[in-house]
This record gives sequence, structure tokens and C-alpha cells, in this order.
Amino acid sequence: MEYGNKTTLVSLNDSLLQNLHPSKQKKTDIVVYNVAEKLSQKNVGNILPIDCGNLFINKQHNITEFLKNNLSLAEIKTIQKLGIDAARHGIAKLGISEKIKNYYNVDERDYDIHISDAIKESKQVGVLLSCVSNDMMNSVYANPIGNMIAKLPFMDKTALERTKILLEDIKLRQSIIDGIKTNIEQILGINDKACICLFGIYRPNIMPKDFDFIFQEINSKLQQVSKEYNQDYIDINSLKSKIIDFHPTSKGYEIIAEKVASKLLEVLGKKQSDMNINDFKYNNLGLDGAIKDIESYEQQEREYVNGFVNYIVQKYNYSEACAKEILNDLVNGRPSEVREMGKIYSKAKEILM
Repeated sequence: MEYGNKTTLVSLNDSLLQNLHPSKQKKTDIVVYNVAEKLSQKNVGNILPIDCGNLFINKQHNITEFLKNNLSLAEIKTIQKLGIDAARHGIAKLGISEKIKNYYNVDERDYDIHISDAIKESKQVGVLLSCVSNDMMNSVYANPIGNMIAKLPFMDKTALERTKILLEDIKLRQSIIDGIKTNIEQILGINDKACICLFGIYRPNIMPKDFDFIFQEINSKLQQVSKEYNQDYIDINSLKSKIIDFHPTSKGYEIIAEKVASKLLEVLGKKQSDMNINDFKYNNLGLDGAIKDIESYEQQEREYVNGFVNYIVQKYNYSEACAKEILNDLVNGRPSEVREMGKIYSKAKEILM
């Protein structure tokens, strides 16, 4: 694939920028395709959109795995389909239809499109970077729905204790900011002229007010990060959400696409980071490299959760037994989730062989 005359748009990496429907599916339901269409209408030509949004493979370390191993669009789409299967467990099956896999059908040319090559070699590059909220929830292995369920009688209350740690521990929240800075430096380390539109945490209507200060804190810090790297923060928190969902309405998605398209029309081809950022070296191992990296990351997760237990014992004066009980879901869940991601990478490789 020749990228030199292309304007490449890449969307990384959670589900915020995807307005998926079981029926009446349009490519432009996915924000990066909608942005591409709007830019095309403004006479920006030869646009290559690459969407990496995923319902399961949606953490900051997954961005590293994609970029480091130069995954093909065929590999990415196959991972997206398998991510839907992984997300459809328990009650989530009621809200996530298998039919949305059709958004990710692989085309023949997708085998020749590689994400890091496209970012490095394209004439102009815009990146939609949205990868904060899932890492935030994963930091204590709790989410707002689980938190609300835990408040019901006779339910496991440990999620409430883990959420309390998140609400109180600014160091824990800062690690999420540090993670997104790493992703930004990886992108700019591939192409320092890339134009990054950075998204923060979106506040859906269903979110308890206890979390409000986190939204303000995190989004304020992300605005500062965008300025630090001479990039652009896209504020979407005035948008309404669906009634029982963590995503904007269809009208909200149209507003997001308009905001991003307007910003990219203004900055594409005109940015260059003035920071001294190291080149990000990537290889061409594809899924083979991603499988190897995720196996290594699983061991890192085991070491992290053991250290996190000790941190909580010391900081909050819990007994070790109490800390292990409160953090049991985290201690078992985080390495297990990474292991499941490794299985998805391996299965994707089998499908594409």
C-alpha cells in the first residue's frame, strides 16, 4: 500500500466513538468514517480511515500492541469481531447484538493496510484518541453499574470499597493520565506531524454524582496534556447520553464528528510537535508480535496487582486479609482479562491464516 498521497485518519481505541446499531448499519455510524465523509465534502481527498474501536480490546496497553506490531486492518477488524463476543457475557448479551459484527467485515484491501505504516508515511495524519474511561474502571476493577448493584441488599460490597479507593486516590488516577501520555508519545514518535484529537471521560446520565469530581479532574488534566503536546482536546461532555447507556445519542455523535472534522480541517498538515520525543520503533510482526507482547503483559499484570495489594495495605491500614478480600476481583480479574485478550489475538490469527 502506498500512503504518501493519503490523508489517514486513525481512531484509537475504546467504544466511545462508535454508534453501533444491530440494523440499518452505516459506516458513518463510526465517528472516524463520519469525519472522513465530512472532510471529503470539504475537498480533502484520498482519505484512509482506520478504526480500532473495540468493546473489549480497549485499554491503553492494547494501543501499544497495535502500534508496536504494525497490525493490518484485517487483523484489527477480526479482533473487533472477537471483542464483541468477549463483551457479550452475562446481562450484557441483552444490550450487545451479534449483528454489530457486520461493521467489521474484512475487505481484500484490508490485508495491505497497516496502522503504523499508515501513520508514518501518509501525507497528513489525524488521530482520534479515546482511551481513558476503561483504564480508569480497570484500575480498581469496578464500574458504575457494578457499583450501583453492590448497593442493593445482600450483594457483594467489595466493589463499593474498590470504588472508594478510586475516589480517594489521586495517585491511582494520575497513572491513567500517564498512560495516555505514553500513547501520545508513541503516535508522535511514529510521526511528529500527526494531529491528535484527544477525548476525555464522557459523563453519561446514568453515572452517579459521586464521580463528578473525577470527570472534572481527569478532563482538566487531559486538556493540559493536549496543550503540552501541542494537540487538541475535544470536549463532548455537554452532549446528552442514551437513557441506559454509556454513550452519546445519535445526534451527539453527529456533533462529535462535526467538531473533529472542523478541528482537523484547521490543523491537518500544519502541526509538528516541538517536544523532544523519541522515535517509536515498531516491527512488522502483526498478530505474532501482539501475542508475544500480551503474554509478557500478563506477567506484568500479576506483578502489578500483588504490588497494589501491598500499597493498599500500607496506605489505608487494611490487614492483608481484608485487602485481598476487597481486591479479590482485581487480583484475579486483571490478569484473567489480559489472558482473554491473548486468546483473542491467537484466535484472530487462526481465522486469518
